[in-house]
Amino acid sequence: MLTIAGIAVAVASFVALTGMSRALEGGWVRSLVERDTHLMGLRKGAVEILTTTLDETLTAPMKQVSGVRDVAGELVDLVTLPTGQAVLMTGWPAGSFLWQTLPLREGRVPAADEERWVVVGEPMADHLGVRVGDTLSIRGAPFTVAAISRPKAVLNRHALVAPLRAMQRLLDRSGRVTVFNVRVERPDDPAAVADVRARLSARFPDVTFTESGAVAQQNDILGMLRAVAWGTSTIALLMGFLAVLNTLLMAVTERSREIALLSAMGWAQERVLWLILLEGLILALAGSGLGAVAGIGALHGISRHPSLQAFLEIQVGPALVWEVVAAGVALGGLGGLYPAWRAVRQPPAEVLQRE
Repeated sequence: MLTIAGIAVAVASFVALTGMSRALEGGWVRSLVERDTHLMGLRKGAVEILTTTLDETLTAPMKQVSGVRDVAGELVDLVTLPTGQAVLMTGWPAGSFLWQTLPLREGRVPAADEERWVVVGEPMADHLGVRVGDTLSIRGAPFTVAAISRPKAVLNRHALVAPLRAMQRLLDRSGRVTVFNVRVERPDDPAAVADVRARLSARFPDVTFTESGAVAQQNDILGMLRAVAWGTSTIALLMGFLAVLNTLLMAVTERSREIALLSAMGWAQERVLWLILLEGLILALAGSGLGAVAGIGALHGISRHPSLQAFLEIQVGPALVWEVVAAGVALGGLGGLYPAWRAVRQPPAEVLQRE
């Protein structure tokens, strides 16, 4: 039972850590898909995109590139609300296609001349207790709530959206944007998307253009988080492997007489080998089952934390489940190899005479 508990802790750590890094990536990608953004233009060489900016005037020449349907700049940053909670706030140009992708529960999109207005995601509005027409203080500046939005993607549901000019004034970044959202004319044709991406990259060498589905995988910060998650998970799984190894090794030592009797009665070495390996697999699979349930529960618990619920979109898919099963089988198989080998290497006569 202690071995099963140790394996369960190792597997739960694997599920929670890898699931959390994927939830962060998935939330970002799904937010872009919901906006119908096909390509993202980021400053080349940027490690963290929130700390870099691009010239807003690049929008017009980007629209002139063959195969591009529309372009919208976007200024993004983390802001702290009066409650102390950090949320994502973004600024969109007046009249851009981005506003058309924002489903509203109530209210309206701010007009071009209404700068100090903001659209609040439904969960954030409920948390703050604000309604359309209320005033919300952001970095000491008063913003009027123009609408309550109801997007599907978690990142969009918890975000604040303001006109670009108001966002630039709030951050003191006049004429600057963080990213460019690019729509192409034939988004369902991978070759056409790649061709447009190549044209944009050649025309604007200081900007990196990435397909929306791959933007999270190419982010250096998220890459470091993935590496930390995998490193910590590997250590946890190694501890589970050592737990199986120790348990089976002690079992072989304590049952050496029984194993010798089985061999003396005619059991083949392969049968004794599989007896020990099967015990390891049963321990590992039992621990993996408990660990998967505990890890998924921990993952959902973490996603409800006020500081993280705005950024994590939990989706436990078949891939994660298969990885857990594979990890469990590997733990049981590898942990039982040496004890099983040691069991079949013992001469039955010597063991029985010693015992």
